[in-house]
Amino acid sequence: MLKQLTVNQKRVLLGVAQGRTYNKVANDLKIKPRTVREHCRIVIDKLNAQNMEEAIHVAFCAGVLDT
Repeated sequence: MLKQLTVNQKRVLLGVAQGRTYNKVANDLKIKPRTVREHCRIVIDKLNAQNMEEAIHVAFCAGVLDT
């Protein structure tokens, strides 16, 4: 499940987990905010989560996020 996440999806997930706004994450990764939102949607789907908060929780519990 977590292995399916791309490097950019993991980077977006980490940025959002650290409390950054989508605009800040986009700026940091040099991508568009729309792309950040799309990565978030895909992460939520891949982790079978209801929202980004749950996706962050799943990733943290699995040891993917070491914030």
